[in-house]
Amino acid sequence: MDERPLLVILHDPPEVLASPDPRTGKVELHNTWLVRDYNCVSRTGTNADCVKTDSVKSYVSEAIKNGFAVIDVNLPKHITEDDVSARCTYVLSVLILTHRQDEQSHEDSDLLAKRSAEATELLNYLWDNYIELADSTHVFLLGTNVGHVAITNWIRAHEDTAMDRVDRTIHFIEDVSLQACRSPTNDMLSPWYYRTSMIWLAKEHNFWSSDFAQKPKKKFGRVMKTDGDHISDMLVEQKDKVLAALIDDTEDWRRGKSATDDEEDGEDVMDGIEGDAVVASSSARKLPPVGNFALSPAPGARTPKVLSPNRAGFASVGRSPAR
Repeated sequence: MDERPLLVILHDPPEVLASPDPRTGKVELHNTWLVRDYNCVSRTGTNADCVKTDSVKSYVSEAIKNGFAVIDVNLPKHITEDDVSARCTYVLSVLILTHRQDEQSHEDSDLLAKRSAEATELLNYLWDNYIELADSTHVFLLGTNVGHVAITNWIRAHEDTAMDRVDRTIHFIEDVSLQACRSPTNDMLSPWYYRTSMIWLAKEHNFWSSDFAQKPKKKFGRVMKTDGDHISDMLVEQKDKVLAALIDDTEDWRRGKSATDDEEDGEDVMDGIEGDAVVASSSARKLPPVGNFALSPAPGARTPKVLSPNRAGFASVGRSPAR
């Protein structure tokens, strides 16, 4: 596989809206939608055109379109467990879960601390078994809410690796605390984090009413305020800026890839020309001598007699000119 940039996305499950049956109150699966844009929903009601697509999906599609490799990880807000096993296995973005067969009651979301610890463990696993082993030209980490916590936890635990391998981190935060990236032994971690981070906070986030908002410190990264309150709105609102930053960061790779493709195309053309020349030269060697060719007579024309050398000499020498 060719070397290419890698985008790792750690995101919450997409929000779901439903339209219950007005007579029975039941919710049918075909009357549910994944939320893409809350603003569109508030303007038009539960409109399938507004909410039928997961917001993160557009990031994945655009990254692949630009030649990136992508690892898309969905971080559930609740993990069901049975009485035998209290563990669930993550395989990239596929969750293998154990289900309760005898309980169908409402379940609250797991505590933030538990979800953050599990997400951090998952990111460690992905890095050791996939990301570090891949031949990636660039590594980008994008996280929403709990994904933001997991990314900052991993950076603090792997300072040197993060500063050496990670090119940019992107964060969208709605309802979790803004995490700081600082180190008691590495003074360069906070400036690096500020330089490489893009952090968008919901406009109603508690950070904006704190003293830190007056003059944000570099340990919090490059913090920016959004017009949206929900993750879906924020992802849609800032998609162009994020993709533009990723494309700008990979400009050298893109230029080198274009030059490599041109060289390969040129080699293919030259191989074709050389192959044609070899075929032509081999064909030329097989042609009969030119002296063996003679023009075919025209239809109905008399073919002149060709005298042998002896007779030709006799005719020109032995006969006397006519009187």
